[in-house]
Amino acid sequence: MKTCENRKVKIALAQVTAINGDKERNLKTAMGVIDDIADEKADIIVFPELFYSGYDCSKEELFELAEPKDGTLFQTLKKKAIEYSIHIAIGYPEIDPDTKSLYISFMMIDDKGDLIANHRKTYIWIEDIGRVTPGDGFNVIDTKFGKLGLLTCYEMEFPEPARILALKGAELTLVSSAFMDVELMEKDIIAIAVQNSMHVAGVNNFTDNYPGRSLFSDQYGNVTALASSKHEEILIHTIDLSQDRRKTYPAYNDFFTLFAEDTYKLYSETMNGICKDKSSSSLK
Repeated sequence: MKTCENRKVKIALAQVTAINGDKERNLKTAMGVIDDIADEKADIIVFPELFYSGYDCSKEELFELAEPKDGTLFQTLKKKAIEYSIHIAIGYPEIDPDTKSLYISFMMIDDKGDLIANHRKTYIWIEDIGRVTPGDGFNVIDTKFGKLGLLTCYEMEFPEPARILALKGAELTLVSSAFMDVELMEKDIIAIAVQNSMHVAGVNNFTDNYPGRSLFSDQYGNVTALASSKHEEILIHTIDLSQDRRKTYPAYNDFFTLFAEDTYKLYSETMNGICKDKSSSSLK
């Protein structure tokens, strides 16, 4: 997709409370937030992980609440996307109609009402093992602003998902979370931003368990906007994607020209050794 000449992107992080098990109310909340920020003329609005259902639901409850990616959530929000010419990214429980597998998913609808991404959480939290099925990868979206990546919560705690997105050209990554340790969340977002020379916008749920503190980090790891940990908040900030650290800072480009081939060879050898050791241990 051809990017627009103006590469400034105005993003709203919707740090608002989701009610566990009440997707109709949560959808109404999302639509209300989108209506309320209409005058801000935001390009993208991002909602937290599993905002549609609430995060703290049992496996059985999530199955009851889950929808296919083209279900009621999408059909409703696409109208808002078109009405306000805004991209909408939101977390929800997805059921695959064919396999009946349940996923923690993060969809993105563009300003024309098209579903342009549906990221299924791949690195799932240990307590979610058995509750949901892991996804199968990390993809970059071509948008009119540039290349965007999507991550969900726990995935930002590892270097690999963000690096995969960066290797695929992501300039901006959106993170949807239900994160309890907000100080660690801030450190994670700064780390993946500076190590991959990309902008990161991370929205967190706001409940008794998840104390908000949504934030933006630039490519240098500077926190450029930060929400409260005490109350709901719509954090709005403009990112200039034309300011590309990768063009001026040597480390990112040096990695590809000097170190990448040997690094990934060593990485592969090391991981193969670790996997073999674990396999041998399990047989004893």
